[in-house]
Amino acid sequence: MHTHPQPAPDRPAVPPSRPLAAPTNHSASELADLIADRVLTEVRNALAASTEITKHESQRLLTLPEVAERLGISIRTAEALVADGELVAVRIRTARRFTQDAIERFIRANAGKQRRRKKRQ
Repeated sequence: MHTHPQPAPDRPAVPPSRPLAAPTNHSASELADLIADRVLTEVRNALAASTEITKHESQRLLTLPEVAERLGISIRTAEALVADGELVAVRIRTARRFTQDAIERFIRANAGKQRRRKKRQ
């Protein structure tokens, strides 16, 4: 029997999510949509479970290092995504900031995409 760890006393319990069912007759696009929806659900559950993030805090604009950390990528990769127009930034004078919606759109747009690496010769 699989048990889930108990939440810390200062954090509310979040119900465990259902595992994804084995794919049957789904196209690659449908699978990508399922994965994107699942990732967004998990992110939202994690944010809802955090007592450190208030409604105001979750709506604040994020810096590039914060976005890179949330996406699990390097700052240099995040900069390249902004330069390529894949990740949309809000300009405030010379500063770049990012909304939660921009991050979620990026995740949805890239769920299931795989980049092919060139073979080493």
